[in-house]
Amino acid sequence: MVQREVSTSTRLAVLFGSALQQFGWGFAVFGLVFCAIFVPAADLSFIMFRGERAEAEARIVAVEATSYSIGGGKSRRGTPILRHDYDWTDPRGVVRRGTSYSTPRGLEAGSRARVEHLVADPDRSVLVGQRSAPLSPMALFVLLFPTIGLGLVFMARAVARRQLAAMERGRVVETLVLGSVARRSGRRATQTTLQLRVPAEGEPHEVRELATMTATHAAQGTRLFVLTLDDERRDCFLVSDLPCRARIVVDELQWQEPSTPGVVARLVLPAVFAAGAALLMLLA
Repeated sequence: MVQREVSTSTRLAVLFGSALQQFGWGFAVFGLVFCAIFVPAADLSFIMFRGERAEAEARIVAVEATSYSIGGGKSRRGTPILRHDYDWTDPRGVVRRGTSYSTPRGLEAGSRARVEHLVADPDRSVLVGQRSAPLSPMALFVLLFPTIGLGLVFMARAVARRQLAAMERGRVVETLVLGSVARRSGRRATQTTLQLRVPAEGEPHEVRELATMTATHAAQGTRLFVLTLDDERRDCFLVSDLPCRARIVVDELQWQEPSTPGVVARLVLPAVFAAGAALLMLLA
């Protein structure tokens, strides 16, 4: 079995360097910004406010406008969401304080209102008809953005792992192009599906189809090199599609070692996402 030595820098470049992965990391970081804004302000009562409840009378201490609003548009601001600070006395005579949010309800400092609290944990309370955070649970939809980004990353990472495996132990095979079908992939890029005879000569052989963004002008009869993996999946990759400018020299696979700045650049977005996610969890 073929076994090639792959350096750490090449491994990192392959596992983090594809355009789809970088786009996925960028999309995840973009989504994380919105998560940092909206998730801490989302009402999580459906998770945190569960159990036996009781009501008591509360006194409004202060009412302040927040930076959030409901409705509105480009030319006008929506209905403001107000912060209501209150205190109340539990059955044991302990004065407790809390904060609730809602649109204007006619409450002001000194007003009386009803508060709902957990019997097992009186510190968890909310004014009746209000919520414990400025925004509704619908604000959690912003979690879709980093989720989609990470989904793209994991899709691309699965391909990258198979490519890395091919670079390590893939068998070099010369193939013959039997035909091709080209189609647009975006505004400028063209993706071509090649029909290949593997191997180009001799028996036994098989016909395989490979999608490529590089060998898009390969005409019928052209000979191309591929790497095949002799495992259960029997993956096959065009050498020209492999990362790090892979090529065949005297029937041997070679590639260009990535530079240290290039590898570091590929790791920037993943590092930013990891740091941002950790910070968001600490602040939650």
